[in-house]
Amino acid sequence: MLELARVFKGYNTDKDLKFIAFGSEERGLLGSRYYVDQLTQAERANIEAVFNPDMVATNYAEAKNLYVMTVDGGKNIVTESTMAAGARLGNSDILPGKFGSSDHVPFHDAGIPSALFIWMGIDSWDPLVYHIEKVYHTPEDTIEDNISTERMQSALEIIGAGLFDVVRKEVPGLKR
Repeated sequence: MLELARVFKGYNTDKDLKFIAFGSEERGLLGSRYYVDQLTQAERANIEAVFNPDMVATNYAEAKNLYVMTVDGGKNIVTESTMAAGARLGNSDILPGKFGSSDHVPFHDAGIPSALFIWMGIDSWDPLVYHIEKVYHTPEDTIEDNISTERMQSALEIIGAGLFDVVRKEVPGLKR
């Protein structure tokens, strides 16, 4: 999130960008739910999209793909922009999915297009069985032992390119 904020700081867009880290996700989405609950209707209407990266640098071998997950498994501006970005980048890591347990949920519940980005593996024989890093939130959950710079780079490229599509200024096309 911080790297995307650093990169986008220099971009000229027509839209306001907010990079927010929420606390207490595992305790019931307390931070994100509080944030959304405090928004006025006008502020909610002004949010075009929410890109929620979570565990996007895990090196856990069973987490084979980067998923863009919505609460209902449906498409929205976030899923469409990042799936298109993955295709343009020639990056087949990203797949769509359904997942209703992260900070994207309160935004979805408020009618705001949102999606979770997370590396995981899903068993083809049972889509309810998924694999995420086993040591997260334990003393073994260290940067030295559990971070994949390659996966982080892949996630940043896809999420960043998708976000750019949503916030970029419309400019006249170049004649070739």
